[in-house]
Amino acid sequence: MKKNALFLVICFLGLFVKVNAASCSLEKRVKLNNEAGAVTATSEPFEYNYMTNDDITDEQIIQTSYLGAIKIYNLTENLYAIAAYGDDKKTINYGSGSNNINTISTGAMDIVKEYTVSVYPTDTSCGKDAIRTLQVSVPRYNTYSVTPKCIEYPDYFYCSKFLTVDNISREDFSSGLEQYINSQDSKKNENRHEGFLKSAENLIKKHWLLSGILLITLIAVVISIVLNKIRKDKERIV
Repeated sequence: MKKNALFLVICFLGLFVKVNAASCSLEKRVKLNNEAGAVTATSEPFEYNYMTNDDITDEQIIQTSYLGAIKIYNLTENLYAIAAYGDDKKTINYGSGSNNINTISTGAMDIVKEYTVSVYPTDTSCGKDAIRTLQVSVPRYNTYSVTPKCIEYPDYFYCSKFLTVDNISREDFSSGLEQYINSQDSKKNENRHEGFLKSAENLIKKHWLLSGILLITLIAVVISIVLNKIRKDKERIV
């Protein structure tokens, strides 16, 4: 009796394995891997306008703000994705976007957020583990970017509108910007000096004959002055 029961269990397991193998063939697995390999994800701020009251005039004005967003490309009907940041998890299904682009909001851009986007097969017989995993950094909005100094020096790193590094104190920002301004002024002076030397060199090359005559004349004048001084010194001694 026990042998018969064991035989039935083995037969059932063998049938189950055959059914799974048949429902997710090697060809299908290869196709899933190829489709998952084409999936990409990027972060892109979403800009929007809103009405608010001006603190000074108390009039309504239009302000601009931003929300974080992740765009996932090339999902197929055989795949879905899960975007996770800590406890926040969002499922993205094929067909929920447009033009084969699925967009999800990541909320306020007050801090840098590191999202993990995992791609899974919709057919669970082909496995329940992620086929492909992508890391996406959602930047933070940099409040320093609208300051007068940053508008004057937009190339300074901490003047970028969006950053993927943590915030710094106002003191560190100010001291760093001051160093940047000094370095830029030094570069301008060096470039100005090099430009002057280059211009002089080009002028000499362009007018080499005139430059040669002037140089010879100058040397002759100097020699004449020196010889005349020596002659007068000798006459005075005599």
